[in-house]
Amino acid sequence: MPESAYYKERDRYRADTLLNYLKRNHDTLSDIILALTTHDISTSKGNIKDYGIMGLGFNPGNVCIVSSYRLSKDTKSQKQISNRFIKVVLHELGHNFGLTHCTYSKTCYMQDAEGSIKTIDRSEKYLCENCRKHLILNEQ
Repeated sequence: MPESAYYKERDRYRADTLLNYLKRNHDTLSDIILALTTHDISTSKGNIKDYGIMGLGFNPGNVCIVSSYRLSKDTKSQKQISNRFIKVVLHELGHNFGLTHCTYSKTCYMQDAEGSIKTIDRSEKYLCENCRKHLILNEQ
């Protein structure tokens, strides 16, 4: 983890700084870089300077990061933690492919978690029809 991304006041790393670092230092042969970490990560959201998050991805882009740090909240099941991790990875990769947050379906993994792990638990491991159509249109 680059020291330049460390936010000492909250003992975590700035996800936007990490993404920019990865973008500057990535192998040009890579299509997409998916960074995985166990460290706590954050970004700015609205008037909150340092908002803790589970993942962040450029939209569109070729770099995203996912942290497992917050995914074990309110569970003792490794299967549930793994399912959460997969959904966050899919979500951030969705941003890389140009998808925005879904407002069409409460079970679409592109829905904004809005700071709640329950949103991730409620989502499925597939895109809703609206997001699938948008993804197909972006490819054409």
